[in-house]
Amino acid sequence: MERIRLASQLAEDVGAYLRGAFVTPHDIRGKADGSIVTEVDIEAERRIREAIQRRFLDDAIVGEEGGGNKHAQEEGITWYVDPLDGTSNYAAGLPLFAVSLAYADAAGVQGAAIALPMSHELFYATRGEGAFRNGARISMRKSGDKKKPLFLVSYAHAVQHDERISRFLALRPRPGMRVLGSTVAALCWLAAGAADGGLFFGQHAWDYAGGAFIAQEAGGRVETISGDPLTLPLDQDVAIAEAESFQIIEAVKSRIFS
Repeated sequence: MERIRLASQLAEDVGAYLRGAFVTPHDIRGKADGSIVTEVDIEAERRIREAIQRRFLDDAIVGEEGGGNKHAQEEGITWYVDPLDGTSNYAAGLPLFAVSLAYADAAGVQGAAIALPMSHELFYATRGEGAFRNGARISMRKSGDKKKPLFLVSYAHAVQHDERISRFLALRPRPGMRVLGSTVAALCWLAAGAADGGLFFGQHAWDYAGGAFIAQEAGGRVETISGDPLTLPLDQDVAIAEAESFQIIEAVKSRIFS
């Protein structure tokens, strides 16, 4: 329980920092993968890393902005940290972004906490205990045989020209679709029942570890788009829907890969 308490506190504290710095000008720099980073991303991750290392010196940390130990370890605990998911939104003045922390052992994610600072939402879950938003249990939407399901979609800058994304966007009739600019926020709202399913292409471990785990604890079936289990710390294409409604994912996949 110590780690989930720390994760939740850090998500809220760093979320407050992001919220306070939101309206200030930012130093925006490009990264090798075509995405951007600001001084706020770097400072947010520094705060998270230092706090984890003070409490759990032997834990490894895999974070988007690097620095310190950044490789998963085969034994013990590894943290997956995205200090500011939705940097492009943040830098543009769009108030949709998130802070994500997850910690995992050899069996997978043990617990996760995610803050959406501008809507004052804290999502969290621990293995086998369900998922919660601001203290209230959440569950994924049961879609049944819905004729036009709503999908939340995200794709990393590096894979934006992937043929599967083009095929999905070209589907007719097109499923309902929203692209939010924050994979982490999309995963959390999906877990809380705001949409029927999610397709997330080219995601790093820190993008999906926390949110996919929360969705799973909220009753979701979580796997790669090709149908394999998610494997940390690999980059993955992620597909999620409520476990008994996963046919909506299979139906779309059959058309994307046909």
